[in-house]
Amino acid sequence: MPLQCGSRRFAGFSGSGKIAPTETGKTRPAGGHPTGVCHIGYGKDVAYAALHVRTLPGWQRASSPDDSATCMGLNLIQDGRRLRLLETYAGRYGYKPDQPVRIHTLGRFGIRVNGQALDATRSRQHKPLELLQALIAFGGRGVGVEPLAHALWPDAEGDAAVNNFDVNLHRLRRLIGVAGVITTDGGRVSLDSTLAWVDVWAFERLLNETDRLLLLSRGRAVSKRVEHLFDQALTFYQDGFLAREPVRPWNLSLRERLRSKLLRHIADIGQVAEDNGHWRSAIRFYRKGIEIEPLAEELYRHLMVSYRHLGQYAEGLATYQRCRHNLATLLQIAPSKETEAVRASLLP
Repeated sequence: MPLQCGSRRFAGFSGSGKIAPTETGKTRPAGGHPTGVCHIGYGKDVAYAALHVRTLPGWQRASSPDDSATCMGLNLIQDGRRLRLLETYAGRYGYKPDQPVRIHTLGRFGIRVNGQALDATRSRQHKPLELLQALIAFGGRGVGVEPLAHALWPDAEGDAAVNNFDVNLHRLRRLIGVAGVITTDGGRVSLDSTLAWVDVWAFERLLNETDRLLLLSRGRAVSKRVEHLFDQALTFYQDGFLAREPVRPWNLSLRERLRSKLLRHIADIGQVAEDNGHWRSAIRFYRKGIEIEPLAEELYRHLMVSYRHLGQYAEGLATYQRCRHNLATLLQIAPSKETEAVRASLLP
């Protein structure tokens, strides 16, 4: 399958292979750099990702030394000019202009419709918005009406819970004011992802994409790509799922699952950054992990090692002191022998 970028074509594409340039046509916008919208197929699947192509003068890293590109590195070199295929995060993971509804759940809950924030403080809107929150917590797509209704009205008898659901679903649709954004079919309810962007969905897609890439390779080129994706994920994760809302069994479950998933990715991607000598990226990730879980001794230890490799011994020792204080105060335990060994390596 050829790769088409505006008037530029590349042949020899395969899901894991290289792309060799075959034509040199360019389109030039006012800024003077070649640009175009590309569609690239992954393997045998007819799954396409929108990409931009533009010249980045002075850009140093390439995925290979010859005139080729790998779909993993998303880089292209042609005629001595470095080009980069840069995924449009705003289209694939972020808000798209044709999605009128934007829902934030990671941290402070909020909704924007056509750019305008909805007032979520009025008491009449509380239960409809809680219905929306629970729908997202249950997955957002194909959620059974009865289990959702009974989660929101656990003390209701008979059909009262489902009747309450119907009333509040009607209110929620009126509140949002976008036709078709919430649909029901065969006793199931869904939030239409073509009309609504949800931060937790974008966050999980990014984490899943990093998993996919790391299964294929953990080398330097892929490491940079994964780090970039992960930085995007961290911008979405302002705090836990509905962290500022009252605790409910249905929101606590997803909150803890996302938190555990994020901590696992921080440890894994931080290790990949270490393995490829990207110490500053590793430090950034480990510090975020400690912010989320101040008792994660392993993250403290890796952060200390990263500071040591950059010659920042004072920061490494300060990290040890913080680790020791938190473990002693909250768990009444001392740091492990492994952590003490890293501390010793930081001393003059």
